[in-house]
Amino acid sequence: MSPRRLKLLEPFKDFEIELKGRGFHSRYEQLFKAVPKPSRPTITLQDLQQYVEELRARYPERGFTLRHLVVNGHEYWVLTQEGVRRKKDSVSIYFDLASQKIMIPAFYWRNRRKLARFILHRIMGRFGWIETKYVKQLGRA
Repeated sequence: MSPRRLKLLEPFKDFEIELKGRGFHSRYEQLFKAVPKPSRPTITLQDLQQYVEELRARYPERGFTLRHLVVNGHEYWVLTQEGVRRKKDSVSIYFDLASQKIMIPAFYWRNRRKLARFILHRIMGRFGWIETKYVKQLGRA
């Protein structure tokens, strides 16, 4: 799909971020939900560049890059990996620095929902945009 007509989805507006996991020393699976913090830090281009450098240092084989794209008339900085279309374990994340939004292509939410949820949770947590809340116990693991 051409980047000019790409459909992007925004967490908490278009979908919720819910994760399954276990508490410390728990034998029971639990449901957690990410919720946006009422006041969150502003992400700058320098913050994104620093984050990409951290990812490159930690995972040199993954080929993390930060690209500038115009999609649907809006400017985005895209955190992605080289050859992302061929990889099944990667998701491109779109940052709109002007309006301070993080988005993903709808394709990833349809086809790689669990991975998209996890990556968004990690990135939004890294930048201090979310809190993770316990929802309920799901059952024995």
